[in-house]
Amino acid sequence: MLNYSKTGQTITLQEFQNFLVTEQQDKLGNNELEISHFIRDYLQDSQRDIQEPYFTFSEFIDFLFSKHNDIWNQKFNQVSQDMTRPLAYYWIASSHNTYVIFKEMKMHMF
Repeated sequence: MLNYSKTGQTITLQEFQNFLVTEQQDKLGNNELEISHFIRDYLQDSQRDIQEPYFTFSEFIDFLFSKHNDIWNQKFNQVSQDMTRPLAYYWIASSHNTYVIFKEMKMHMF
């Protein structure tokens, strides 16, 4: 946060925009008006509904670990493949060691 905050206490709209563009490479960072709406919607604090909203340090940290900062692509929420077979029938690719474990499990199953 200290890389993006001049004061170390708050993240201004422009500082948050810089964070989104630099670190997140998020398209939202290209539109200051949308960022302003995003911060207001995230905070949901009528007393902070000001022209140029900001995050406090703790709000920014909360944002980083919130669903609003989720990297998961929502289009993958729905399973689009036939997943009715036993687990051993599917190729699971995550690392060589995982493959070896599943290969051994499959051998023991048959």
